[in-house]
Amino acid sequence: MATLEKAVVLHSRKYKESSLLLTLWLKDHGKLNAIARTNKKNHGIYQPFSLLNVDIKIMPSAESLASIRFAECEKSFSMGSYLSQLARMYLNEVLYWLLPHDHHDAALFDSYSLVIQELVSDDIARLLRYFELQLLESLGYGFQVDYDEQHNMMTENHYYAMAPLSAFYQTTAESGISGKYIKQLQQPVSSWDNDTLQVLQKLIRINLNACLQGRVLKTRELLISYLRNQNA
Repeated sequence: MATLEKAVVLHSRKYKESSLLLTLWLKDHGKLNAIARTNKKNHGIYQPFSLLNVDIKIMPSAESLASIRFAECEKSFSMGSYLSQLARMYLNEVLYWLLPHDHHDAALFDSYSLVIQELVSDDIARLLRYFELQLLESLGYGFQVDYDEQHNMMTENHYYAMAPLSAFYQTTAESGISGKYIKQLQQPVSSWDNDTLQVLQKLIRINLNACLQGRVLKTRELLISYLRNQNA
């Protein structure tokens, strides 16, 4: 009996008459591209925000397409508000562009599954920041909040700034961020108050934008536009 692997669909498009070209994220193998033959019975399986169990033939070369031999939907996370659906789409787009092929991190996969499941209401900010931090850490760009670039211990009484994907450096109150906020990066996102959330969101965005190398995310623009209209 074939061993089934857990997977989610990050992106899909029609390929020829009866197939889909998929970008999958497998818990045990990372991101890869695959071909799935479809028919009336299984076409609806390959939807975003669904946890799949797949029997997949992975080719030795990373440039070759994998082939899905069997797939079943274990769980679908399609419920939620319009804003929560936009947030899920945003996470998929971030992963599509930033996850290297064959970069497998089972803990990050589990974090994604948890966040997708929890995104049901308009309270999306903390869940998104939580996953963005997990993703940056997995990619090797987590925040160092114990010591600055001069190897001096960081404290809540000083102010700091940072270049993208770099260590913090000490600066003035006029141009920096208080260490009391930066130290909160060590604490659960659920414990951040609104002021901390707004400040640290800017730091997370700096590193994400650097990783994206100028690429504009369509779903981020949709999120910003929707929230701006809601607050107008």
